[in-house]
Amino acid sequence: MEKRCEALEKKFTKRVDRMAKDIEVLEGRVETLTEKYNECTKEVRGMEKILRDSQLAATEALRRSNLNEQYSRKTNFKIMGLPEEEKENTCEVVKSFLKKTAKVELPDREIIIAHRIPGPKGKPRPIIVKVLNTSVKSRIMRKRSTIKEKGGGYRLADDVTKPNGELIRKLLEFEGIESAWYFNGAVYGKYKDKRIRFDICDNIEEKLKHIK
Repeated sequence: MEKRCEALEKKFTKRVDRMAKDIEVLEGRVETLTEKYNECTKEVRGMEKILRDSQLAATEALRRSNLNEQYSRKTNFKIMGLPEEEKENTCEVVKSFLKKTAKVELPDREIIIAHRIPGPKGKPRPIIVKVLNTSVKSRIMRKRSTIKEKGGGYRLADDVTKPNGELIRKLLEFEGIESAWYFNGAVYGKYKDKRIRFDICDNIEEKLKHIK
């Protein structure tokens, strides 16, 4: 009986030793996996930061590009609805139109360039005009209402970038925004009787949440 107990004890001890070794191996594997997990987590966080930084850089680059392009158009304006004539001298057409409808004299030296650009089908192509400086442009744009009131479908408009134009359209479609417009290089919207400046990268809904 004593021998049998000793044999069982030895057998049990061997099993315990084997289990202890297995546990030690498993603990080593767990430790290795934990280290790898921590390394992966650190790497993922690093990649997330790089991604966030890249997104911020891309957003800022887009914003700056739009600002620079809009700035380059600061002396431009468009004439909408002016009928086209075959072999027309566009500069003379512009000068004649402004003199006749708004009583604005525009000497040749104040016109840098004037030409037709693509427009909606079935309508006269708009004329884009680049003038000498912002003072000349302001002198003309002050007559915007006068020209519109004359009728005939004629209209003066700022030469806005595509992103700014899309922003204005989005604002006009947004519930609660009464009006949207471009002025002096920026886009504005009227919301709760307040004039708010918007950027092409703004989250409009989030921005409006903070307007009281």
